[in-house]
Amino acid sequence: MTKKILITGGCGFIGSALIKYILKKTKHVVINIDKLTYAGNLDSLISIKHNNKYFFKKIDICNASKIKKIFQNLMSLRQYGWKKKYFVDYKGGINSRLDEIQASILNKKLK
Repeated sequence: MTKKILITGGCGFIGSALIKYILKKTKHVVINIDKLTYAGNLDSLISIKHNNKYFFKKIDICNASKIKKIFQNLMSLRQYGWKKKYFVDYKGGINSRLDEIQASILNKKLK
């Protein structure tokens, strides 16, 4: 079964290595979201730039409306952050998932 995998910070050192590994070892589709700050480098992924299983979006993960659009276009996905990985159940509703992701990233407690 082919899955859609969302990688946050995929243009960084660890994220780019993870993306290349997934594309080499699996048939899964990878969506890379990165703000491209000082640590992000698109050149590290130039070898997979034209891979039809790889998609890049320059997005700040704190931009809720853009992240919401990404989630709305996917039926199910696994969300990987460079510090944490967990399964996101899309059926739980997009707003609750965004709160959960933001809480994880910013280490905030959920209401």
